[in-house]
Amino acid sequence: MTTMKSQKPQPGQATFTVRKRGKKTKTRYTGIYQLEHLAGKDITYTAMYRRDGKLIEDKIGKKSEGWNPRSASEERTLRIKGVKETHKERRNREQAQLEAKTNRWTFDKLFSYYCEVKSENRGLPNDRYRYAKHLQTYVGDKTPEELTSLDVERIRKRLRKVGYGETSVWHVAEIIRRMANFSEKQGLGKGLSFRLSLSKVNNQKTESLTPKQLGQLHKVLLGESLLGNPAAFMIRLVLASGMRRGELFRLKFSDINEDHILLRGQKSGKDTWIPLNAAAHQILKEIPKTGSEFVFPGRNAKQRDNASKALRTIKKKAGLPEDFRILHGCRHVFASTGVSNGIDLYTMQHLLTHKSPAMTQRYAHLADDHLKRASERTARILAGGNMESVIDLGGNRQKRQA
Repeated sequence: MTTMKSQKPQPGQATFTVRKRGKKTKTRYTGIYQLEHLAGKDITYTAMYRRDGKLIEDKIGKKSEGWNPRSASEERTLRIKGVKETHKERRNREQAQLEAKTNRWTFDKLFSYYCEVKSENRGLPNDRYRYAKHLQTYVGDKTPEELTSLDVERIRKRLRKVGYGETSVWHVAEIIRRMANFSEKQGLGKGLSFRLSLSKVNNQKTESLTPKQLGQLHKVLLGESLLGNPAAFMIRLVLASGMRRGELFRLKFSDINEDHILLRGQKSGKDTWIPLNAAAHQILKEIPKTGSEFVFPGRNAKQRDNASKALRTIKKKAGLPEDFRILHGCRHVFASTGVSNGIDLYTMQHLLTHKSPAMTQRYAHLADDHLKRASERTARILAGGNMESVIDLGGNRQKRQA
């Protein structure tokens, strides 16, 4: 179909176009017309009929789409009876579906908006990683209302099948519930059509390594450090300081001075300092500089949000247990080693920057073991009558009695 302009418009004069149409003729079928295109390459079939007392001129379709006068007549009969939609009705329905699809608050749209609203949330990098890896493929194009309990159960089974623990399964399912609640609170749509059950997980697990495992890990870390592997330096720094994964990723060179390390946005909700010991100081000196402000930068020298692949490689080389979470586990190794060697729980609470003493209480049995060993040593000294080892209150060593 071509258009022609009437004439060159004068300044301030509105323009208009005249549409030239092809030749329209009646077919031998009642109410069916054919419109020949100007180029002569196609024909459009239309129908004329009355429905509910209203005269309708309705487009049926093109010859190139497989239509002919007979099939157009059959279609006309169905539309008159209301069995088939008119062209206008179909167009309106498709437009409504498109608008509904555009306005649907799917999990993808909800999660994107959630990340925008909660941009300061310290756990957002972990949420992004879990959503992209475990949820987006399976729930991304669904709304919370469309999700079923079977969908969630399949996600859980899939995670368990590939070896994820119950804590990881819990975190993934919790994102689903959080997005559904976020949708309702923001007035964006309905929540889940079922009750999502989240079993409580035991976060009080204390992970440890045997002396042999720790020796194997140190051997691997030494070799990887010589190669400049950032993951090796991360693990070494955790063993030397007890830092958390997120604190490592947020650590900047400007957060370090001669005596302390500033931990940003840690779990208590406030920045805090921990002492910089000689071992941690030496590790920080060895870390290759990249020009980034971050000690362990991610892509484009920006803050890192993941190091799973490199960490798993080191864990595998060291022959550590599959369920040993290497950064989190080495933080436990730092704490348990300290408590076992006489550091009191109050001091360890501050070294680990635990907000509550209850978090540090998991190491109480190690402190008790240390006290028991000290008690037994004292008892053996006294039982053996070794008075040279006994000191009076004045600080003077008592002489052995003849």
